[in-house]
Amino acid sequence: MLLAPLVHDYFWGSKKAGIVREILVDTSCAQVVTMPIIAFSFGTYAPYGLLANLLILPLIPLTMVLTFVAGLVGLCMGPGAKYVGAPAEWILNYMIGVARWIAELPGAQGEIVVGLEVFVGSYVGIVLVMIILWRQTRHDFRGDSLVE
Repeated sequence: MLLAPLVHDYFWGSKKAGIVREILVDTSCAQVVTMPIIAFSFGTYAPYGLLANLLILPLIPLTMVLTFVAGLVGLCMGPGAKYVGAPAEWILNYMIGVARWIAELPGAQGEIVVGLEVFVGSYVGIVLVMIILWRQTRHDFRGDSLVE
C-alpha cells in the first residue's frame, strides 16, 4: 500500500497505469515487502507468484460480484442459485487450476534460510528505499485510493 505508489511515481510520474503494469508493480511490491516475513517464518519462497497473480488477479472483482449475486439469488430463490452461480464457479475452477498448474512447475517453491539479522536488515533496507523514493517523488498519499 505504500511501496507500490512510490514505485509508480518514480518510474512513470502521474501517468495512469494500465491493468498489466498495475498488477506487475503492485504484486512485485507486495512480494518484496512480505518476502522477509515468509522467508523468516516458513523458510520458503514462491518464484512463480507474479505469474499466478497476473493470471488470476484481474478476475477477482468479477468473481466476487458473481458470487455475491449467486448468494442473493440463493436467499430469494434457493435452487436458482445453482444456475446463477455457475459463472462464478467456472472462474473459481479456473483459478484453482492455475494455482495447481503453477504449484506443479519445477522449482515452484524454493527453500531459503533467513536469520533474524537478515530479517531486520531487509525491513531496514525496504524502509530506506521507500524514504528515498518518497523524497524523489514527493508522493501525496492522502490522494490515494486503495480501490481504483
